[in-house]
Amino acid sequence: MTEDNRTSTAVIKKSERRSSWLQGIVRFFVPRNDHFYDFLEGQAQTVYTAAQALLRLEHEDVAVVCKTVKDLERVGDAFVKQMEEALAATFVTPIDREDLHWLSSELDDVLDFANSASQTCLLVGLERPTVPMIKLIGILNQVTQTLYTTIVHLRANAYANVTEQAHIIRQLERDADVVFHEAIYALYHNDDIDSKQVLREEKVLENLENAIDHAKRVADLLLNLAVKHG
Repeated sequence: MTEDNRTSTAVIKKSERRSSWLQGIVRFFVPRNDHFYDFLEGQAQTVYTAAQALLRLEHEDVAVVCKTVKDLERVGDAFVKQMEEALAATFVTPIDREDLHWLSSELDDVLDFANSASQTCLLVGLERPTVPMIKLIGILNQVTQTLYTTIVHLRANAYANVTEQAHIIRQLERDADVVFHEAIYALYHNDDIDSKQVLREEKVLENLENAIDHAKRVADLLLNLAVKHG
């Protein structure tokens, strides 16, 4: 790196620190808008409830579970809309507006993929989830429950707890990767399963794995918040 580049980088970092410091001062004197936390907690609770509903695929009619998750997805969309409208109307936010928007967007993606998993079961005629699917749904439940707990800690600025819970989510995501990869390997190395069945099961597995991946992205964002504000 040249001397000019090092100087430029130092100036940018200094400017970012000054901007963050000024925002902190403003937030100290201006009343906080805690309804942003309400939106995030509501979203996280809705995501967890949808993950719980997926557990019922093992015993209940797929169409009934599908409708439940779809209805919850609409509830989640309403929270996203509230967040976006509040961000547009509010000058000072309790944490950076970009972080609020990203958290809300990633939580919405978790719910979208959970919904896609149930919809795919219905569309391809999968009456009961396979063992790997059940394992992934179980991990998704653990992840979303932990996400909700973690996001609740934001309101109290309990960033040590946020960090601890986010690391738990990261480990659960790694566990899910193992389940997913083993399931895909087994599908493509089993000569007794026809190609249509492989495609049906693979799509459901992918949706579940994507839901967990986006939950991990939420955890990463929460860790970044802990670094910035903790």
